[in-house]
Amino acid sequence: MHKEKKDLKNAEFLSGLTIDDKIKPVITIVLYWKNDEWIAPTKLSEMFTNLPGTLGKFINDYSINLITPHDIKDFSKLKTELRDVLEFIKRQDEDKLLFCMQSERGDDWSMSVESINIINEFTGAGIRIDETEGGKVKMCRATESIREEGEQKKSREIAESLVKNGVPLDKIIASIPDIPEDEIQEIFNNITKKS
Repeated sequence: MHKEKKDLKNAEFLSGLTIDDKIKPVITIVLYWKNDEWIAPTKLSEMFTNLPGTLGKFINDYSINLITPHDIKDFSKLKTELRDVLEFIKRQDEDKLLFCMQSERGDDWSMSVESINIINEFTGAGIRIDETEGGKVKMCRATESIREEGEQKKSREIAESLVKNGVPLDKIIASIPDIPEDEIQEIFNNITKKS
């Protein structure tokens, strides 16, 4: 704008601003999408080595405004769906179904597909979005499927261990009823072929 008007004088030409121009501040926020504790520096000064004390007062000590689920104690201060995403990330190692049931959100708690995609990307939760209702995913139903998949994975690991320890196929099938018989047969065949 000033270039076209050619109304800049002296030092104003260098900055591109006149003495009457005003700017709006910009706040940069860094979101750390993991539940780990942030261990990297949050201020520029934390990265300096052997800085003489007299120089410190002349250096701008830029810092980052960091939000990390690990450090949030009270999620109720957040008022958008970001709250649910960050709290889910913080509690990712807990029983998701228990988290859902204990939550004040209740059985009808839903999240947008976009939020579920963020959770899946950063936690590997594997929440299915194929059963959306009005663009939302019912969280209690979704967390229940995660729990079932986790239990089936454990059962498969138990089946593999039993096969490796020489337990007969019929006894493995009888002791693990939550895995289909043909799947146990496949586990058995794959392991016995290798040995």
